[in-house]
Amino acid sequence: MQKGKKVFGVIVCSVLGVLAVVGIASANTPTTEIKEVEETIHYAIKTTYDSNMREGNKEVKQEGKDGLKKVVYEVYYKGGKEIDRKKQNETVLKEAVDKEVIEGTKKYYICSNGVEYETLGEKNECENRITWEKQKNAALAECNADPNKRNCWYDEYPGTTVHWTVYTAPASRSSGYRTGAICKDGWRSSATGRGACSHHGGVAYWI
Repeated sequence: MQKGKKVFGVIVCSVLGVLAVVGIASANTPTTEIKEVEETIHYAIKTTYDSNMREGNKEVKQEGKDGLKKVVYEVYYKGGKEIDRKKQNETVLKEAVDKEVIEGTKKYYICSNGVEYETLGEKNECENRITWEKQKNAALAECNADPNKRNCWYDEYPGTTVHWTVYTAPASRSSGYRTGAICKDGWRSSATGRGACSHHGGVAYWI
């Protein structure tokens, strides 16, 4: 009787073991399923370049709109988890509308004074004039502050030399003779008589 129970127990355990193995095998057996889903069709961006529009500027000619499509997949599972899917077919439900953008390519250059130029050469010339103007103003200010200088002037662009006439105090009228004259435009003349400063606006005073 004891042997019978033992044998029966072994048989029961064997059966349960086989069922467990079968259960594990069934869980790991790949399965498939057909799924139908809706997906967004993202719009594309189309850019047109305009050489008459300044570089860096953009204009939206048409806003983009997403579309919609229906897609059928064959989905593969293993152990209850999706391991792969293959597209079977798709149907467009709503077409996407592309976004259209116009982008400028026209080059421009900005001088330090804020003026825009179409070429680099024009912009560099602008910078050169600004530098020259600063040098001119500084040189004239220094010249005009010197008590020994009169009628300061500067070369025309692009010259860089400051000019002036030397100031000489008027000679005493009681000295009895002349050594020259200072003209009305600041020029110093060595003439001591009639005709002195005839090309300089006349005599301001005699030396």
